[in-house]
Order: sequence, then C-alpha cells, then structure tokens
Amino acid sequence: MAAALMLGAILAARPASADAADPSRAAERHAVASATAQRAQDRLELLVAEIEAAIDAGRQGSALIIEGDEDPAPSLQQAADAAARGESLAADARAALQELGGMLRSVAPDRSLPGGVSRLALSGVDTQLADAAAAAGSFVERRHAAAETLDALARALDSLDDDDPAAALDELATAREARRVVAAWPEAPPVLPLWLRTTRAMLGAARDIATAALDHDAAAAAEAGRRYRRAADGARQADTALALAISETGGSLASTPLARLADALAKAHEAQAAVASVLQMDR
Repeated sequence: MAAALMLGAILAARPASADAADPSRAAERHAVASATAQRAQDRLELLVAEIEAAIDAGRQGSALIIEGDEDPAPSLQQAADAAARGESLAADARAALQELGGMLRSVAPDRSLPGGVSRLALSGVDTQLADAAAAAGSFVERRHAAAETLDALARALDSLDDDDPAAALDELATAREARRVVAAWPEAPPVLPLWLRTTRAMLGAARDIATAALDHDAAAAAEAGRRYRRAADGARQADTALALAISETGGSLASTPLARLADALAKAHEAQAAVASVLQMDR
C-alpha cells in the first residue's frame, strides 16, 4: 500500500504537459503562434478595407442610378476594382488563417478558427459590378429623359399661360425629343408603355392647343384642352409607376454583387475576432 501511494505521488509530481516539461520551448512556440496570428490579422485588415471600399463605392453607384445627376459608372467601376483586389487578398488571408490553425493545434488544441473568406466567395464579383457599371448609364439616361419630357411639357404650358404659343411649340418639340430617348429603352420596364401612351396624349393635346391659339381657333383650343385634361388624369399614376420601375430595376443592377460582398465582410469580421482572441492568449 505504501509503495503504491509513493508511486502515485511521483506520477503526480511529473509535468502535466510538454509545455510544463520544457517552458522555454513552450514560450518559443507561443511566440511563433503570436507572430503568425499577427500576420493573419494584418492580412485580414487589408481584406476588410478592400471589401468595405467595394461596398461603399457600389452603394454610391447604386444610389446614383436612382437619383442624382452624376454618372454612376465610375463609382461602380471603382467598386469592381476593389472587389478584384479583395479576391487576391482573400486568398492571402485564408492561407494565413490555415497556417495559424496549424500552429494552434500544437499550442492551443482546444481553439479553432473559422475558415475566413474563400477566394471563390469573391470570384466574379468584380465582373458583376463592371457589368452593372456598363448598364447603369442606360437607366440614368432614360431617367433624365423622362424628367426632361415632363419638365419641357410644364414649360410649354407656362408659355401657353403667357400667351406665347410659338414658345410652347418649341418646348413641346424638346419634350418629344426627350420622349423618343425613353421610348428607345432596351429591355424597358413593363410600365413603360403606359407612360408612353399618357405622355403622347398629353403632348399631342398641348400641341393642338398651341396650334389652335396660333390660328385663333377657340373651339379647337377648347377641344384640345378637354383632351389634355383627360390624358392628364392618368399622368401622376404613369409617372409614379415609371419612377418606381427605374428605382427597383436600376437599384437591382448591383444588388447581387453587393450582397456577396456583405457576406464576405461578415466572414472576414468573424475571422478577425477569432484571431484577436488568439493574440490575447498570452496577455
């Protein structure tokens, strides 16, 4: 019994781990793991910066498609360039995470790391954003042309109120030219025919009012005025429907790549938090 107790005491006195058996070697391994973790964190920071830059520029470009006078293409292309840089940085960061994971298996086997952002997760995002940049101009051009159609019509009505039918006809010619740009919209939204019918009727009636005024034909002017009022009844609905279609369809141009970037950013932040906890192990 005494011998058994003595053996147990001897075994209990042995180092509990290899680290305890060789503290200097353990310290060396921890130092290497810490340096590896810092490299991983540095690469993750670069990756996060590029993803955030791509998201910010992409959102700005998407907003410019819907409103504003600036061309959205430069912002969307800037987002595409940042996404392309992010793709290669994702590979670097993932390699650093894998290296750190290997170190942790010997230093802290109870810890695990998330996979981070795979290069595949960002593959093609730059192309999607570049395609959005190429398509955005069409939406902005048509949006501006639709606004100019109605603005020129409003100026024509003001000219008629000022008893200047000749100026009204000039403004109506401007409105018809702008309307032709909208009508030539490739892959137009489904509501466009309604808007085109409504504006055609309004422009035609306004032109007839101006022509009748020049001819001093009060009866023709009154009849054209009645036609204009009938056409104008549906103008607000048609204009609102077109504005919503431009907003929804234009805004969706970059929605898929932006969603992919947001998902990648979340994974990168998750990896950053895990690596930060590794860096705190010996502090």
